[in-house]
Amino acid sequence: LTPAPGGKRAKNLNLTESGRALAEKTIARVVRAEAAAICRMGLERMETDLAIRQGYLQKLREEFTQLKEKTDGHKTEKPMSKDRIQLSDHFTTGRLLRFVASPIIMMIFTSVYCVVDGFFVSNFAGKTTFSALNLIYPFLQAFGCLGFMVGTGGSALVAMTLGTGDKKQADNLFSMLAASTIVMGIVSTIIGWFLLEPAAQLLGATPELLPNCLMYGRILLVFQTAFMMQFFFQSFFITSEKPKLGLAFTVLAGLTNIVLDFLLVGVLRGGIVGAASATVISQM
Repeated sequence: LTPAPGGKRAKNLNLTESGRALAEKTIARVVRAEAAAICRMGLERMETDLAIRQGYLQKLREEFTQLKEKTDGHKTEKPMSKDRIQLSDHFTTGRLLRFVASPIIMMIFTSVYCVVDGFFVSNFAGKTTFSALNLIYPFLQAFGCLGFMVGTGGSALVAMTLGTGDKKQADNLFSMLAASTIVMGIVSTIIGWFLLEPAAQLLGATPELLPNCLMYGRILLVFQTAFMMQFFFQSFFITSEKPKLGLAFTVLAGLTNIVLDFLLVGVLRGGIVGAASATVISQM
């Protein structure tokens, strides 16, 4: 081997006399046989065969390129973030407690609406009005729990679908579940409106309590869909790996309810109507 122009790797192969004789007997015969085979195949068939081989090599290069990108991606993958917690992370006890802290606080603030309403109503509207609120609220909350039901089960289904990598199907499931919750909210409003008075009487409402029960219940029933959608989205904030955002909205709604109860019930003396209006506005 001797150096050849064109680069350090380029070499010239110089054969001895005996080497040339051996090449003539072996390699040259193979080359002539290959040329004869090509001639018998014909030019058109040869071009087709060459195109197939080139296509195969191109696809092979693409596969190797994709494999290399995936391998490089795994090598450069960032370590698990200490701040942002993802559903795909490995959960230690500490990380799990940090992740579920927001949903737990969110559930506590969700229950604050009736407590706040009861505090202001009992202090500024009287015991009778307070009794009516506590009597009818469980009936209304039963319809709102349908939003929790769809949100909890639906978020698990969407999370499982996202885990398989099918984002489009997950989007379709979310849209279907949201539309179903809206329809359920409308149907619940209609059914609840007609069942409100019999339910209040069944729960023990006296003639003195019944008007306040119906007034509070009908105001909340008109906006029942908003209640259900809030419960629905609380679960999906967790699935979207944003539990703190869901907590922020819930806390904001709770604080809004407190301020409006103070204004509408405490200052303006709106009674049961003011309490119901504060709850509805805070949900919107």
